[in-house]
Amino acid sequence: MTRTLIIVGDSLVDSGNTASLMFLIGMNPFSDAVYDLGGNVKASDGPVLGEHIALEIGADINNAQLFTVLSSNVPRPAHIHNYAHAGARTGTDPGLDIPFVWKISIGLQDQIRQVEARSNYYLEEMDVDVLLSCGGNDLLDIIDNSNESYRAINSAIKTKTLKDDKKLAKATIRSTAKNLISAIDKIEPLVDEIAVLGAPPIVETPEAQDWITGFAKKYQARASNFLDLVSRKVQQKLEKKYDANPNIAVIDLGDLWQKLVQPNFVDPIHPSSDTSSDLAELFSQEISEVLDSYGFS
Repeated sequence: MTRTLIIVGDSLVDSGNTASLMFLIGMNPFSDAVYDLGGNVKASDGPVLGEHIALEIGADINNAQLFTVLSSNVPRPAHIHNYAHAGARTGTDPGLDIPFVWKISIGLQDQIRQVEARSNYYLEEMDVDVLLSCGGNDLLDIIDNSNESYRAINSAIKTKTLKDDKKLAKATIRSTAKNLISAIDKIEPLVDEIAVLGAPPIVETPEAQDWITGFAKKYQARASNFLDLVSRKVQQKLEKKYDANPNIAVIDLGDLWQKLVQPNFVDPIHPSSDTSSDLAELFSQEISEVLDSYGFS
C-alpha cells in the first residue's frame, strides 16, 4: 500500500506552492474572495482535486510536505509530498518574474527535477506512488489570442474540411504529449505506481465556452469539437504509450467529467471543490481496478 504520495502538476493538484512563491514578491494569485474557503493559497473554494483524491485513497492531507521549485528542504516521512504549481505547463514555461532575482520556471519538468534531486530518499522508501496532473494550461493556451497558434486554429475551424482540424490538433498536442511522457519516464524508476490524470476537458470550462461563443454561430460546434479533439488526442497518446505497463494508469478525466451530475466552477477555468470531490470519488473507483496497491491502508 502507499506510504508516500508524490503529487506533481498544475493548479488542479497544487495546495500552496505557487502561492508560496508569489508571496516572495508580495503577490497572491488567490487573494479573491472566491478562494477564501481554500485558504487563499489554491485555485479552489476548498481542497483541490489532488487533495480530494488523496483523501479518497486514505491519506491525511494535513500530513503533507510542500516543495516549491526553489525548495532545498530535505524530505521527511509524510503521506503527501506535493511539488505541483498552479499555472504550470508540461514543459518549463511559464516563469515567475521575481524582481532583482530571476525568472523562476515552475513547469512540470522543473518539478520532476526537484523529485529527482531527492531520488535517494524515494528509492529507500517503501511504496512511493505518484499522482500527476498537467496539460490543461498547455491546451488552454491555444485559445489565448497572444499565442502564435491562435490564428491557425481560428483559420482551420473556418475551412471546409475537417482534415485541417485533425492535422492541426495533432500538431498542437505534440509537445504536450512529449513533455508528459518525458516526465513520466523520468519519475517511473524512482517509484512504485503512477496515476496520470489525462488531459482535462478544457471545452467544459467557462473560459473555453466564452471563446466558442466568439465565433459565428455556424462555426461554434466545430470550435467546440476542436477543443474536445485536442484533449482526446493527448489522452490517446498517453494510453497508447502506457497501456501495457501495469504500474502506470492513465485515467480519462474527460470521461469522469461526463459522469458528473452538475459540475461547477469557482472561476473561469477551475472546478469547485465540491466538483473536485465528485471527480475524486470517481477516480478512486477506477484506480482501484487498475493499480493493485495504490492507496493508503
